[in-house]
Amino acid sequence: MSEKPKLKSIEEQDAWDVYLLLEEMNAFLHQPTNYASACDIRNWLESGVYDRLKKAYYDIGSKWFPVDEETGCVHGPGGELHDDD
Repeated sequence: MSEKPKLKSIEEQDAWDVYLLLEEMNAFLHQPTNYASACDIRNWLESGVYDRLKKAYYDIGSKWFPVDEETGCVHGPGGELHDDD
């Protein structure tokens, strides 16, 4: 049986960036009136939130867990593999 992969550490600034992104997403998404129209959602997305989400996913979150070099699957905390395809 193989050993469970260790969770990697996160830089303080990266953690702060993810926290701020989650805070903004929560503030917007917890009020249905904020996304009552396609225009509201487009304005929110054009504010840069998608670029921040993309950075959090690809540049920050992808460093937290070990990735299988052959398959590209991410080893989660329970050892499970996740493939985003």
